[in-house]
Amino acid sequence: LIIPAINVDAVIQQVGLSESGDGSMGVPRNFTAVAWYKNGSIPGEVGSAVIDGHMNGKNVPQAVFYDLDLLKIGDVVMVVDEASTTRTFKVTDSKVYDYEDSTEDVFTSDTSNARLNLITCAGEWLRTEKLYNKRVVVFTEQVVE
Repeated sequence: LIIPAINVDAVIQQVGLSESGDGSMGVPRNFTAVAWYKNGSIPGEVGSAVIDGHMNGKNVPQAVFYDLDLLKIGDVVMVVDEASTTRTFKVTDSKVYDYEDSTEDVFTSDTSNARLNLITCAGEWLRTEKLYNKRVVVFTEQVVE
């Protein structure tokens, strides 16, 4: 995953649902990689592919998606697959969700085009729950060349 505007050049891992059993998407195994939800669309296919990444960690003040919220409409996101094929996407929107809000639209947004939605944590760290109270989602659409 390459995002020039925020200096991201990360390996993409595959994940399913979280091991927590709460129905949430799994997360990358480290703070420099991102994770693609393998039970959804593949980046470049019609539908909404989803990639998440950490914002930070206990001993990692700035992880791969630390600056995700700085992306603007029109910024470029590229996915390079195992065959070295590059698919280019442009940012179309971004939203901040409360942790408790439904994010179903992240996985099922308009299926008329290939979309790639990027997600990370945001907001305030809730010590007792061990999570952030917000999520930042950046919506992109594939650029057809």
